[in-house]
Amino acid sequence: MGKIQKLSLFEKLLPVAPIAVWFSYRPLLSFGQNATTNFETSPTLIYVLLLALSALPIVWQSQQLLIRNKAAQLATIFTLLSGLSIAWSLDVTRGILTFGVIGLLLTIFLASLARADNLKNMAPTLTRIYIASAAAMGLLAFVQVFAGIWLDRNQALLCAGCAPVQFG
Repeated sequence: MGKIQKLSLFEKLLPVAPIAVWFSYRPLLSFGQNATTNFETSPTLIYVLLLALSALPIVWQSQQLLIRNKAAQLATIFTLLSGLSIAWSLDVTRGILTFGVIGLLLTIFLASLARADNLKNMAPTLTRIYIASAAAMGLLAFVQVFAGIWLDRNQALLCAGCAPVQFG
């Protein structure tokens, strides 16, 4: 119990990542749409937001270390360059939202770099969680394939663009 209390909120939330990915398509929280964009979010994006918010203090405290880190520099440059694409985006709102998601992922990446030593210590636990999650997802994929034979897309919980006649 003592080891868990010493972990930051970021490190406590990180093992939940495989489970959060399960909910990337369903349920969706819809906020409307325009001609080219559906304004929706999912539990996965909410999880990414929470993880990034919990990473901000780590990034702030480790900024001197991160400034000298080549991986941090490259990821930040990539993010800034992707932000330039807003200038020629046909849908500026969509471009800003996409850039925001990339920024959240950058924040999580930078915090992971800053806490690399702690994450290395957590590696055995994270590995067990990720392998168990992958096995469960594999079983659910088989169930979904067979459910897709008899159920329509909504009942089989397939994404909006997915059809029960395809795999993947």
